[in-house]
Order: sequence, then C-alpha cells, then structure tokens
Amino acid sequence: MTPEELVNFAIEKAKTDFQYNLEQLELYYDYSQKIVDQDFINSFSENSLKHLVRLISIHRGGIEYLYNTSGLPKHVIHTQEGYAIHISGLKPVTIRAIPKGLEELLLEFSRQKRCFRDILESDLIDFKARMLAGNIAATTIRSVAGDLLAKYSMEIKVVSLRDGTWKCILSSTVLEVSIAFFSDAEHIRNDIERCSMRIYED
Repeated sequence: MTPEELVNFAIEKAKTDFQYNLEQLELYYDYSQKIVDQDFINSFSENSLKHLVRLISIHRGGIEYLYNTSGLPKHVIHTQEGYAIHISGLKPVTIRAIPKGLEELLLEFSRQKRCFRDILESDLIDFKARMLAGNIAATTIRSVAGDLLAKYSMEIKVVSLRDGTWKCILSSTVLEVSIAFFSDAEHIRNDIERCSMRIYED
C-alpha cells in the first residue's frame, strides 16, 4: 500500500471511532457534542496515528534498522520499548521497529492532519443530521409501539444510520439496564418485544 492509502485507511478507522463515540455520548450519556475544539482534534489525530502504526506493522513488516541518534527519521526517538513517534501537540505513539518509508508515511500523515478540523466538522454535521432523523423515528416509534414500551417500562432512543436502518437503545425505566439493536419500520414492534423480554430474562 502507498503512504497515501495507508494514511487514508487509518483516518477512515479513526472516523468510524469518532462516530461511535458520538453515538455513545448521545445515546447513553445524553451528552451532545456541540463543537469541534482543539482537544477533539488532538484526540482524533492521536487515534489516527495509532491506527497508522498498527497498519504499518501489518503492511510494512517489522524490519528494524540500526540508527544512531542523528540518523533517526524526523519525529522519531529511541525508547526502551523500541521507538516513539513524537508529533507536536500529540501524545507519543510507540512503534517497535522502523520500516522502510516511515518518513514518507509521517510526511503524508502531517499533510492530511491539516484537514482534520474540516473532516471532524463535516462528520459532526452528518451525525447531528442522523440524530435528528433518529429523534423523528423515535417519535414515530412511540406512536406505533407505545403500548409495548409502556407494557415493559421501556424508553427508546434512535440514531438513523446512513443505509436508512435504525440503531436503537432500549432502556428500562425500572432496571438500570439497556440493550442496543438494529431495526427498521417493518420490524420495530417485534424487535422491541424481543429485546424487552430479553432484558427481563437476564
């Protein structure tokens, strides 16, 4: 894989983590992320770099080269665990061996890192749109399955996925238990009943 492909793949994995974290905050903790601040960008950058290091070990092998201190690639220092990549403003990431082309990879990462704010703001806007669609879906669900929700003492939250399906969180108002499941308009009543019964069985 080329440096651009590896970095793109790492960023896509970090974007998936970003969306998952937004869902967890919104659905389980009722916390809505309003803006993309520098801490958020740094966290995303660190996660992208960690994914990149994992991909390097898979696709570029673990060939270790002997460098003197002055011969190490830029942003890399020698440590007891191997090496650490230091990029300004980010926590160091350990890499056990230095593969060929590491400097190119880090240069490509730094180039794409300049766009991380735009990436995150675009993803946050997309997430908020899917949450709005999910809130509309949840209102509809309460009107067509309110009897089941009342019967089992349940509340439901929904985030709409890009393919049109729903990721639902069903929470008991009696027990401190919740369950996640995927559904759609056709199957929602059956899924609520199935998941509610499962909560009480457990």
